[in-house]
Amino acid sequence: MRINPITFTSCTNRKYTDCRPVFKGEYYCGKYYTDNQIKTAKKYQYVDDYYNLLFGKFLDEESGFFTSFDTAFDRAMTRMKPIEELVEYFQAINKQKDEELEKISKDLSDLKTKQQDLDNDIDAIAKDLDNEKRLAKKKKEEVESYLGMQKRSKKVKEILNEKFIKLAKAENIGGVNQSKITFPNGILISGLDEESMANVVSYCADQSDMGLKIIDFKKVEPKNVINVLAKTTKETKFSGRRNIIYIKNFDIYSKPDINNDEIIPKLKALLSNCSSQRKCTIFINYDKPKELSPEITADHRFDKIDVTDIKYKYKPKFKPYYKDYKMKYGITNDDVVELFCGNWGYNDKVLWINSRRTKDINAVLDNIIAIKELKKFKNVEKLQCPEPEELHLLTGFKNTYGRTDGYRYIYEKKLDY
Repeated sequence: MRINPITFTSCTNRKYTDCRPVFKGEYYCGKYYTDNQIKTAKKYQYVDDYYNLLFGKFLDEESGFFTSFDTAFDRAMTRMKPIEELVEYFQAINKQKDEELEKISKDLSDLKTKQQDLDNDIDAIAKDLDNEKRLAKKKKEEVESYLGMQKRSKKVKEILNEKFIKLAKAENIGGVNQSKITFPNGILISGLDEESMANVVSYCADQSDMGLKIIDFKKVEPKNVINVLAKTTKETKFSGRRNIIYIKNFDIYSKPDINNDEIIPKLKALLSNCSSQRKCTIFINYDKPKELSPEITADHRFDKIDVTDIKYKYKPKFKPYYKDYKMKYGITNDDVVELFCGNWGYNDKVLWINSRRTKDINAVLDNIIAIKELKKFKNVEKLQCPEPEELHLLTGFKNTYGRTDGYRYIYEKKLDY
């Protein structure tokens, strides 16, 4: 930006207020200066060569010529000296402020670096926590799956005891009318994994004192599958005792598709009289029996046992906690929720869930019957809790517009039972 030099003219022909004595002003750097001097100094405080601008050649408006330096100096010296002092004063202040700003800028840069390091540390901690949560969840699912499979296996064994093992024991007892004992041609079990199925089959063979033969259709070529099964059933017929034949991967040759068109009719014929003519029962394990050929899985060929709906459910445990209870509802140490009567323990028709976690609230809903069996909570008609973390995942909870000690809204759900 160009700054024009100040021009000076004679005060004799024209009246200029800056030539007259001025008594008002401001106090700067130990002296009083006029308003005009201060204004001029502030104008030139950012110009490095302000001295030349102030004391260079100046245009005389009356003559139209530039005056000499000496003439200009003589005219302006008295008036310019205070301005020069002020310019230097303001420049010194600006330099000090620049230094302070530079220091602040450096401090801010250091703070940003520290903040970034802190953010990185927080991200690392959060990532570790997420990993720990995922591992804990996976471990919990594995344990629950294992316990659930044990529960299914136990149920299958109970059914087999009634439908199969008792028949085998009766057959082995002398004097029993054998014509009244009818074994199934096959038993189709749904809901067990391979390990659990193998355990069930071994258990059944041991308890019924039968032989056990295993065929894996995955290891048999299509052209040989009927011969392999026929040979095995023939061996059981002449073995001198009844046998169990466990066929793994039975679905490979029993699904109704073009590859099995020739196999299914022959397989169906073999399975029609296994029990009566070949003294064996076929055991298979498949979770989606509707995918198999209905001709093969007809009721006169296979009895069905389906335990897919049986899941492990942790039985809640209640531990007295102050005047109320803590409920442990899962296998991990984190699966715990505090339960109180509402209104600080004075309202037994309200169950206070002292948690915002969705899994805690759902655990209470899942186990509400067991909770209401406790004398303390037998009159409970509704649930209350602090505003849930994931309210959108819950149904039936409404805001009461009351607040907790932590100023969170209180939500409520009425029970239907």
